[in-house]
Amino acid sequence: MGLCRWTIEVVVLMTVFSSLLPVRADEHDHKYTDKEEVVLWMNTVGPYHNRQETYKYFSLPFCVGTKKTISHYHETLGEALQGVELEFSGLDIKYTEEVMQTTYCDIELDKPKKDAFVYAIKNHYWYQMYIDDLPIWGIVGEADENGEDYYLWTYKKLEIGYNGNRIVDVNLTSEGKVKLVPNTRIPMSYSVKWKKSDVKFEDRFDKYLDPSFFQHRIHWFSIFNSFMMVIFLVGLVSMILMRTLRKDYARYSKEEEMDDMDRDLGDEYGWKQVHGDVFRPSSHPLIFSSLIGSGCQIFSVSLIVIILAMIEDLYTERGSMLSTAIFVYAATSPVNGYFGGSLYAKQGGRRWIKQMFIGAFLIPAMVCGTAFFINFIAIYYHASRAIPFGTMVAVCCICFFVILPLNLVGTILGRNLSGQPNFPCRVNAVPRPIPEKKWFMEPAVIVCLGGILPFGSIFIEMYFIFTSFWAYKIYYVYGFMMLVLVILCIVTVCVTIVCTYFLLNAEDYRWQWTSFLSAASTAVYVYMYSFYYYFFKTKFKSVDLIPKISMYKIFPRMYGLFQTSFYFGYMAVFSTALGIMCGFLPISAPLVIASLIPHKGIKPALFWQALPQIILQRFRLFSAVTETICRSLLPIPLSACLAAFSVMVVRSEESENGIQVFDSNGNAVGVSKEAGSKAIKETALSRAALFGTTAAVPSFLLALLKRAKFVQRNPMIIAPVRHVSTAIIFGLMIPVSFSVFPQFGKMKRENLEEEFQSLESNGELFYHRGL
Repeated sequence: MGLCRWTIEVVVLMTVFSSLLPVRADEHDHKYTDKEEVVLWMNTVGPYHNRQETYKYFSLPFCVGTKKTISHYHETLGEALQGVELEFSGLDIKYTEEVMQTTYCDIELDKPKKDAFVYAIKNHYWYQMYIDDLPIWGIVGEADENGEDYYLWTYKKLEIGYNGNRIVDVNLTSEGKVKLVPNTRIPMSYSVKWKKSDVKFEDRFDKYLDPSFFQHRIHWFSIFNSFMMVIFLVGLVSMILMRTLRKDYARYSKEEEMDDMDRDLGDEYGWKQVHGDVFRPSSHPLIFSSLIGSGCQIFSVSLIVIILAMIEDLYTERGSMLSTAIFVYAATSPVNGYFGGSLYAKQGGRRWIKQMFIGAFLIPAMVCGTAFFINFIAIYYHASRAIPFGTMVAVCCICFFVILPLNLVGTILGRNLSGQPNFPCRVNAVPRPIPEKKWFMEPAVIVCLGGILPFGSIFIEMYFIFTSFWAYKIYYVYGFMMLVLVILCIVTVCVTIVCTYFLLNAEDYRWQWTSFLSAASTAVYVYMYSFYYYFFKTKFKSVDLIPKISMYKIFPRMYGLFQTSFYFGYMAVFSTALGIMCGFLPISAPLVIASLIPHKGIKPALFWQALPQIILQRFRLFSAVTETICRSLLPIPLSACLAAFSVMVVRSEESENGIQVFDSNGNAVGVSKEAGSKAIKETALSRAALFGTTAAVPSFLLALLKRAKFVQRNPMIIAPVRHVSTAIIFGLMIPVSFSVFPQFGKMKRENLEEEFQSLESNGELFYHRGL
C-alpha cells in the first residue's frame, strides 16, 4: 500500500514538473526535409501601446485557411501564464516549396465585422505569428489621413530564409490594402518565398535583439558609476567603523584596567551597554523569520535563474524564463524552510508549523492573489491573459505537493541543525529601557533613508528591465543583471551596517526590524519609479519589425483598466519581492557584527577593506611601513589601473571594429582598427593619470598635515580635508587631462592599414580620441 501511494506521488510530481519544461510543437529539433510541412501559428492580437492586453487572433473576424491537420498548440505552463494562444493558421507551407500569391479564404464583411476591424485599426492593433519558434509581427490595417476611411491588409507575403535543413529567418510584408465597406467579400491571400541564408542557426535570434540599446555606453557607464559608488561606500563604511570602534575599544580597554571603585558606570554609553539585549528576539518573530526565509529563497532563485539565462539563452524560447523561474522556486523551497525555521527556533518560537506554512505560502499567496484579481479583469475583457482552469490546478499542485513538502524538510533540518541559540553573551532577563535619541537616529528615519543608495545603484538597470518587459525590447544582457545584483547586495549590506551600528550606539537594540525595513525600503523607491516610468516613458515609438507601421510615429501611453491594473499590480508584486530579498541581504551582516563587537579580543579590522591588515597581522608583517603602503600608497596604482581597465572594457569594440579617420579638411576617409586601438590606449592612459593623481596628491598632502601640531590636536579634521582635497584635485585634473590628451589625435599614414597608404594627404590623418 505504501509503495503504491509512493508511486502515485512520484507520477503526480513528474506530471507537474513536465508541464514546466519548455517543449516545441512540430518543430522538436528544428530540422526539416524538403516538402516537409512547416506550421504557421497565429498567436495573439492587441493594441500596440498595451503590450499585455492581447486577445486570440481569431477573436477578430479573420478567416482561417482550408488546411485542417492541426487545431491547437498545447502550451507549457510558462506560455499559459503569459497568455500564449497559438492556433493553426490553416495555411499550407512546405519546406523550400515556394507559393505564389494564393487566396486561402474570404471574409464576408457585414456591419459587425466591419466595426470590429475599424475598432482594431483605430487602436493600432497588431498581431503576432510564429514559424519554427521565430516570431513575426504584422499590422491589422490603417486609416487614411482624415480618419474617415479604414483599410485592411489582406496579403501576407512571407519570406523565409533557410540554411541547410534549418529555418534561420522569417519576414512578413503586409500588402493588398482593401477599403472596409459593409456587405462585401474580402479575399485573404498569402505567398511564400524561400531564400538561402548564411545566418547560422544559433545566431538566428540576433535580429530581434537591440545591441545599440542594451550595450549603449550609458549602460556601461551606469555599471561603472555604480561600481565606483560601491568602492566609495565600502571604504566609507570601513573608515567610519574602524575609527569609531578603535576609539570605543581604547575607552573600554582603559575602563577594564580600572578597579570597580574607580570605574564610573554612569559614563558608559554606546553599543556595549546593549550587548545583553542585542540578541533579544524581535517583535513578531513568526512574521520576521518567514520574511527572512522567503527573502533568502528569492535571492537564490534570482541568482540561479540569471546564471541559467547567461548559459542557456532562455529568452529564445516562449515562456521558458517563467517556467524555469517556477521550477527553480519550487526546487529551492528547502532554503526557505531552513533559514526561516532555524531563525524562528533561535528566537524561541514554538509555533513552528504555523511559521512553516506562512513561509511556504507567503510569496505564492501574494503572486496568486494579484493574479486572481487581474484574472477577473482579463475574463471580463476576454483577453488571452485570462489563466485557464487547468493552469490554476497545476499551480496549486506545485504549491501543495512540491513547495510545501520541501519547505517542511528544510524547516526540520533548520531547527535541528542550527536552531539552537549560540549567542556569545547572555540575554538580560529584563529589557533595558531605550533612552531618548536625536531625531535622525529614530528607526522610522533610518528606514526611510536606508533605501536611497541601494535604489541609486540599480535605477538605471530598472529602466532597461522595465523597457524590455513593458515595451518591445528583448532583455538578453544578463551579465549586466548579475553585476547589478552583486552591486545591490554590497551597497545594501554596507548601508545597513552603518544604520545598525548607529542604532546600537544610540543604545537602541531593536535592530532586526530596522535593518530589514531599511533595506526593504528600496522597494518603495522602485515602485515610485514605476509611476514615473508609466507616465513619462510608455509613449512607444514604432519599430522596424512591423512593415506599414511607419505612419504611426509615436503611440500614446498605456491606457485602459486591464493594462493599468496589470502594470501596477505586477509592479507591486515585483517591488514587494525585491524588498523582501533586499531585507534578507543585510540580516547576516548585523548578526556577524553584533556577535563580534562585544568580544574584547576582536580589533577594528572586521570589514572588507581591512582584510589586508588582517593578513599582515596574521603573518606578523604589520608595521608602520606596511600600514602606510596599504592605506596611502596602494590605493594610487589601484585607482589608476581600475580607471584604465574601465575604459578598455567600455570601448573594447572600437579595437575590433575600428573608428573613423579624417583628413586635414575633416572629411572621413575610412575606418581604422589601428586608430581605434591607439585611441583606447591614450584614453586609458589619460584616465589612469586623472584618477591616479587624484588618489596620490591627497595622500601626500595628508602625510604632511599629520605632522602639524594643530592636526594632531584635532584629528577629526583629517577626514574632511581628505574629501575636500580629493574633490579639488579631481576638478583641477579634468582640464589638465583634456589639455594633455586632446580629443583629436593624429597618426602617420604609414602606421595605418594598407588601404590608407594610397590616400593623397600630407602624411598625417586624424581621429577622434573620445572620452
